[in-house]
Amino acid sequence: MESDDDGIADAEDYLRKSLPEGALVRYESAFESYDLDRTFYDRLDDEVNEMLPQLSDTMKLLEECLCDRFSPSEVCISFNGGKDCTALLHLYHVVLRRRFPKRTEKIVAYYWQCLNSFPEVEQFVEETVLRYNLDIWKVTGPMRNGLKQFLADRPQIKAILMGNRRTDPHSEHLQPFQETDSGWPKVMRVFPLLDWSYSGIWKFLRHFYIPYCSLYDTGYTSLGSRHNTAQNPNLEYRDERGVLNYHPAYMLKDGQLERNGRN
Repeated sequence: MESDDDGIADAEDYLRKSLPEGALVRYESAFESYDLDRTFYDRLDDEVNEMLPQLSDTMKLLEECLCDRFSPSEVCISFNGGKDCTALLHLYHVVLRRRFPKRTEKIVAYYWQCLNSFPEVEQFVEETVLRYNLDIWKVTGPMRNGLKQFLADRPQIKAILMGNRRTDPHSEHLQPFQETDSGWPKVMRVFPLLDWSYSGIWKFLRHFYIPYCSLYDTGYTSLGSRHNTAQNPNLEYRDERGVLNYHPAYMLKDGQLERNGRN
């Protein structure tokens, strides 16, 4: 009779042959403790630069924000568990560790929590708080009021890192550094990912084995509340039994269809 190890090896071999190419990435079981700086910079090679041409400019912009325009204690990140801000948080963390290796303060994060949020999103946010040692400030209700409360509570904050891309609603004319609009609490908004594409975000997350919200593996491509978010119909397929399923978000070919699950 085969040993348990042989059976596990056979099962793994079967799964690897059955799953689509590129479906598997390495799982970092000790993500919280392994050397993020070394792991990240060791994997910055010519292949990555070709795959993600915006990455270098994003790193430079983050360094400009943290070293030239503001101090780390004056900067926070807007984080809601979505794929874009997850990518941005990782880059922010890496730059902080590299440029300020002796810094021990927690990263301040601002989380505007939508009503009827997915439990999977809330779970991922809590995991991320532990993973990156965040000091997270949650607020519900009108976004403008929430930002006002946050800045009143954290008067040292002068800039907020945000994960908007130009293809997002109302984002096509944004500049990398842009103050809030008239009528909003005054703070500098910083947009390091403006010129990234949908596919570029997924290439980055998967190439560097960065954990992301599990909903993206079940056909969701853009996350909002449970009332206005559904799985993307462009990722539908039926298996050999005729059962309806959804491909993961990173398999969406056309980034223009990213919000097809939102209403």
